[in-house]
Amino acid sequence: VRGVEYWIKITDVTNPGKIGGTGSFKLQTSTGNNILDTNSVFGVVGMAPAVSFLSSAKVEVASGSSDKAGEVASYKFTFTLKSVADANTTVEIRFPADYSLDNLSSGACASSTEDSSVSLGTKITCSGKGNKLTILGKNEATLVENSKITLYVHDIQNPSHAGATDQFAILLLRTGTSYATQIDLNIPALEIKPGDIGGVVLSLLSPLQHQTISQTAFMNLRFSPTNPLPSTHSSIIIKLPFNTILNH
Repeated sequence: VRGVEYWIKITDVTNPGKIGGTGSFKLQTSTGNNILDTNSVFGVVGMAPAVSFLSSAKVEVASGSSDKAGEVASYKFTFTLKSVADANTTVEIRFPADYSLDNLSSGACASSTEDSSVSLGTKITCSGKGNKLTILGKNEATLVENSKITLYVHDIQNPSHAGATDQFAILLLRTGTSYATQIDLNIPALEIKPGDIGGVVLSLLSPLQHQTISQTAFMNLRFSPTNPLPSTHSSIIIKLPFNTILNH
């Protein structure tokens, strides 16, 4: 049928060993010895240098910040370069899927030399989209191999549940492109603690009722959790004192 679109998946292709464009690809369809259609010039793939791996990459909740579920916190990222990095270094940080960075301000990131050998500049900017953060460095010179970098990202909302997050990833991108030159895709997870339950008030259902031993009482319990309960698969667990009996 004329106009039908075909999809072909090609696997196990060995890339050329030379940096730069591959040149154009060619496509031809035929039946037996008869050529049907051709396209002699389509697509050029750019070959980048081999990617190197960052060392000592780490993420932690910054000192003085909260590691509790649902709280707003500052995160500290550190890593060491394994090769030279461009001036105006671009850093991409991929957070686990349950983070949302869409509302981060452009000034939410900072480069520090407190325990690092170099800085990306004092006026770096960043932008978030989904769980991906892009940081634009303002370093005028290239960064040499084995340089240690420390980045702070502020106003991050912790996941709404306790436990270990998935892994983080850091990629250094070639300036003005989406090509990664140095990466670490397996940065160890953070451990998020349970959020706080506040405003807890336990009171008698009837204010005129007096409490006496072995008496059956009716109580009201009011509380405000940090993280809202989902509409499905949620539970509230109340642990009574060891000598108190729930009669049903």
